[in-house]
Amino acid sequence: MNQVLSFFDPSFTEIDEKGKRIGFADYRKQQTDVFSSAQFKNFNRKTTVKDVQLEAGRMVVYYEAQTHFQWQHPKYGWELWINTLSAEATWQRRGDQWKLVISHVLRANTGMDPQWAAMSHAETMNKLKAVQHAADSVLRPCTQSYNGC
Repeated sequence: MNQVLSFFDPSFTEIDEKGKRIGFADYRKQQTDVFSSAQFKNFNRKTTVKDVQLEAGRMVVYYEAQTHFQWQHPKYGWELWINTLSAEATWQRRGDQWKLVISHVLRANTGMDPQWAAMSHAETMNKLKAVQHAADSVLRPCTQSYNGC
């Protein structure tokens, strides 16, 4: 996390898709909490740069990203999720380095991976059928006798 955050300027501001702004200290805390949490694992991100515009010591990068990750649901266990977003990142030249000063998320969507959800649903249904079959095999003799179980 420290290596990633070393690219950020202390004046960094994140603007989410709803226009809410947070500064570097809050952003750092938020990201540190998320990535140190045992509730997330297996992050796999693909980023595609769509356009880059240079202007007097600044660079604005327009990109799209898709992140696949696992989240541990307190009741159901590990679930596979997908986050997609489009954003622009503004980088400022600071001496001999480029530092990220603004990240503006234009669109974002997070949801359960539909392929994983379908597979998980099928797996759950198979388990329920097995339980139902086991219950039927135990209860069927009881309902066929005059004395009950």
